Amino acid sequence: MANEPMVTETAGGSKRTSSENQTSEVVRKRTKIVVEVPPKKPPSGPRRSAHFYYADGNITVIVEDVEFRLHLSRLMKHCNLFSRLWKLAEAQDDQDNVTLVDSTPHARAEERHGAAYPRRREDPGTAENAGHTGMVEDQREAHGPTGEARHVLKGISAADFTDFLRVLENPWHVHTRTYTFQYTNHLLSCAMYSSMYRSTPPAPGVAISLLRVANQLGCMSVLEVARDRLRTLWSPRVPLRNSKRKGLSNAITIIALARECGTPELLKRAFYEVLRNQSFWEGVVDNRDSLKILDADLLNLYHAREVLQRQWWTLLFALPGSACLGSATQPQRCLYNTPAERAAHWRSHFIETAELEKGAADPVCYVDTLLDGPFFQQPNGTWCKACLADRKAAWSAAKIQWWDMLDGLFKIDVNAAV
Repeated sequence: MANEPMVTETAGGSKRTSSENQTSEVVRKRTKIVVEVPPKKPPSGPRRSAHFYYADGNITVIVEDVEFRLHLSRLMKHCNLFSRLWKLAEAQDDQDNVTLVDSTPHARAEERHGAAYPRRREDPGTAENAGHTGMVEDQREAHGPTGEARHVLKGISAADFTDFLRVLENPWHVHTRTYTFQYTNHLLSCAMYSSMYRSTPPAPGVAISLLRVANQLGCMSVLEVARDRLRTLWSPRVPLRNSKRKGLSNAITIIALARECGTPELLKRAFYEVLRNQSFWEGVVDNRDSLKILDADLLNLYHAREVLQRQWWTLLFALPGSACLGSATQPQRCLYNTPAERAAHWRSHFIETAELEKGAADPVCYVDTLLDGPFFQQPNGTWCKACLADRKAAWSAAKIQWWDMLDGLFKIDVNAAV
């Protein structure tokens, strides 16, 4: 019959209908072959720096998981750390495959364990010359780790060390101006490094990296570049008009870095940025542990804020002079003539406009905000020019006085610079 399915016989003798054959074919086509591929193992050991891995280098500096192959002679000339370790290694036996002493920000000069550099041997051609050491660098070849100096730097990041090397290896790469270079034993002087970066200084984040690394390695030339830049950004001088606020995290970072690197002149501005940051005081209440600032510093900030607020209130409520009231020949006089009227209108203005509260959070910088505002610039006949000039002079002097007080309030040792 037409509706009966077609029956076929398989190789084994069993019989299957046409519908069963079609189903088997579909299943076979849909079946995928899955081949298990073993996962690739991550590369073991440090990776090479993409920018500072010289084929003719003779020292490998390892920072985090990055290897930098550099020239030992250049590092010794500019960095006290490597010069010191070289001298320590001269007293040791010649050893291959030895890792140098691990460096930390607080490494002491007497740490000798693990230090090793290529040994030096006597030069028979110069050993007899008076006034010479009779030593030259060992000329044996050093390929790979065998016979090559290796050093592990700790306490800094590979990114920070890369920024440092960019300045050390090519200090004029961001400049087009021509300078008169001064050499001392083929060394670029600290003054030259600083002058070269003055026209196009490093970015703030790079300056922080340079300061951290140069301080650890004892590289004075790069250290001065970083200090000059950060002194400009965190100047110890009284802030100028319209001085921009700096971030809280940046200020706290600068406080720690200034102490670590012996740069106390950065502390005043950094502490004041913390003091006038409202989120900092909210954080003290909500989550004190999240703020990486010492308890002693927090107490100093509390005390400084209280002192400045009292000074602010006293200054704001002090009335203008009354010279215009006692002189009949005064061309312009204040609208308010009696002492009671003057006191009521002067003080109520700052309370009603919330200037009293706003300035209490940032006394030093808010002085300029008021002096440049309409109250002093456009008095509309309420207060005479002579009385306002009296207050302007008093407020400008108070700003400088308060700023000078901060060294003592924050307990900054300005003589602690290294």
